[in-house]
Amino acid sequence: MGSTESDKLNRSQLTLWDFRHEDTAERECSAGVWASPRMEETETTNKAEQEGRLLEQILSSENMERAIKRVKSNKGAKGVDGMTVDDLDRWLAEQEDALRQSLLDGKYRPQPVRRVDIPKDKGKTRPLGIPTVV
Repeated sequence: MGSTESDKLNRSQLTLWDFRHEDTAERECSAGVWASPRMEETETTNKAEQEGRLLEQILSSENMERAIKRVKSNKGAKGVDGMTVDDLDRWLAEQEDALRQSLLDGKYRPQPVRRVDIPKDKGKTRPLGIPTVV
């Protein structure tokens, strides 16, 4: 098992934070630096594999239910697709598996955000983006 190239570089570039913080009475018997954590070659370094696990956690049933509750609590305006939060349950009953799979496959593409201008003081307006429910 070898260590990574960056580990070799870190051993030669010590900073103030690398030194142990101890009482002066203990300093005499144990001078040294903290050992840096090493990543061995056998450890998982595949970024795609790590991202896949994260995406599975994001798409877990519990997390999806929390997200749906949050969307429903906002009770916002319709997006460009015209779907309201009241339509969400019926749509998810039919499309949840397809939505989850398109997210896992990286094929999901959100719809454009609807732009509206919100009136402000003195006749000015402020742009506001309204996303779709899904």
